[in-house]
Amino acid sequence: MSLKDLLNPVRLGGMAQSSRAHSEEFLSDHSYIVYCTAFRRLQQKAQVFSLETDSAIRSRLTHSLEVADTGRRLANDIVGRLREEKGEDVDLLSVCSVVENACLLHDIGNPPFGHFGEMAIQKWARDNGLGVYKEAFGRAPESRTHINLLLSDFINFDGNPQGIRTILHLGAVKTSGLDGKNGLNLTIPTILSVIKYPWHIKPEGKKKIGYFFSEKDDVETCCFSIGWNKGIKYPLMYIMEASDDICYSLSDISDGIEKGVITLADFCKDLFDEIVYVSGGEDFDKIKSLIEYNSHRRGKSPQKDSLNELTITICRYMMKTAADSFLENYDRILSGTYEGDLLTNNSSAILKNAIKTVCRKNLYRSYEAEKVEISGFRIITGLLTHFSTLLSLKKEVFENLLEIKEKGRTKECDEYKSAPRDIELRILSRISNNAINAYKSYKALYESGGYRPFGMGNITDREFEWWLRFHMIIDHISGMTDRFALETYQMFEGINIA
Repeated sequence: MSLKDLLNPVRLGGMAQSSRAHSEEFLSDHSYIVYCTAFRRLQQKAQVFSLETDSAIRSRLTHSLEVADTGRRLANDIVGRLREEKGEDVDLLSVCSVVENACLLHDIGNPPFGHFGEMAIQKWARDNGLGVYKEAFGRAPESRTHINLLLSDFINFDGNPQGIRTILHLGAVKTSGLDGKNGLNLTIPTILSVIKYPWHIKPEGKKKIGYFFSEKDDVETCCFSIGWNKGIKYPLMYIMEASDDICYSLSDISDGIEKGVITLADFCKDLFDEIVYVSGGEDFDKIKSLIEYNSHRRGKSPQKDSLNELTITICRYMMKTAADSFLENYDRILSGTYEGDLLTNNSSAILKNAIKTVCRKNLYRSYEAEKVEISGFRIITGLLTHFSTLLSLKKEVFENLLEIKEKGRTKECDEYKSAPRDIELRILSRISNNAINAYKSYKALYESGGYRPFGMGNITDREFEWWLRFHMIIDHISGMTDRFALETYQMFEGINIA
């Protein structure tokens, strides 16, 4: 199998236009992405500094645009070399478009407050999932294994699988004739290029999952449709992953300097200490010299120009080694036997790890970053606690409230005003229509026999509905911006009702 064989622009929704060139289909993906609400919301989700008022500080949106630019350039270099060095007949525009699409999407599932938002969801599910289950069912689950399977998606919550869920089920553009089941109706190469970890249960030694049980069937259908083996990283994903690795640490340092958390001189001094004994060739030595030079520069006036020069130099070097790695390991990448990433076991890995070490020491542990992270953790935990009121309801009670809510949408409804569970109904009204529609779509598909979450054990119909309800709440919270999450939490706590 060649890379060309894998660039089949088939869509899960079956809307591919056979008369169009492959590259046109991938460019169409780009349009679906940039007009997607979830993508626009990234402008108010933080990269490092949440609730930041300085527009020069990166958001998840501006970071994604930078990653997309790097990914496109890296893909362009790789395809050119594949043609020249290996004689591969690969369409340049198609590869660049798919990689750019994946880069734009790579953070689309991130919850408010980034990694601390992820940790809050994981911890809440571990600490409270069993108790809420007992409230909803009036009994304990049949076994610990059984409840662990039901809670698996939430205990292992991460922005990566939530991103796959978003593009497959939560980003539908109704006016385009999409049915919600297939989300943005993207091509399968674009979808697979976003999946960094091609498994839904963590293998031994792995830290994360790449998609949930809820998207397992869809991901396996994607692989089958283009002849790719499930459980193996798709080749173009490596380029997206490398582009993100190249961008984010240096971008974070840039933001830290912009905010005055760290100076360029201090960053370079610590970075030089990390790499001083390492040799990676002539270009690497030039970078070391530039880092050492900037470690002695004091004062704020030259910081931006010097930082831009350093960032560009390091990015170019890391892009070159990433391209070299892709070409050197091309056959293993295509066969699915390559381990690691494109910045593994080379001098760029040394730079990447050194920059991460300095970021953890001087930036991520800074007072400015940590104070908002602590608040963000508390906000997400509080939101889950408030919305979990809906999880503690029996199936019939929740469905009745949902029915009353639907009636109240179109006209004044006496049932709405006099609902026996008045508070729960108002909490339900805070859930986005997008999250509710995903819940209803899955439930209808399950009841018609068109969907079964294979691999989750012998779950009952009631448990499946409860599991969908849990996803509905997570979908709603993870889709919030940082600011909206804060305002919703304050509303629930009675702190601010303006």
